[in-house]
Amino acid sequence: GLVRLPAYQTLVNVIARNDAGAAKYGDLNWINGTRDRYEDALMRHALALLEGKVDDVIGTPDGSVVLLTHADAVIWNTLVLSDPRLTK
Repeated sequence: GLVRLPAYQTLVNVIARNDAGAAKYGDLNWINGTRDRYEDALMRHALALLEGKVDDVIGTPDGSVVLLTHADAVIWNTLVLSDPRLTK
């Protein structure tokens, strides 16, 4: 099952990143983005990882923050780029 996956917690974190983005920008708002935007974001987070940075903080509309990781962001952006609903 899912919990036996080596990266189970990473998947949970990627879902948390998706939920934080949906709360901030609106459900499925990522579909309105462009491939270039997500490619740039993927590279920015990958470079942050290579520089030894781990944590990535996301602000939410209610003023709280969500602590995630740059690795989670790389995975999320990769998932977006692989989704056929992204057409721009």
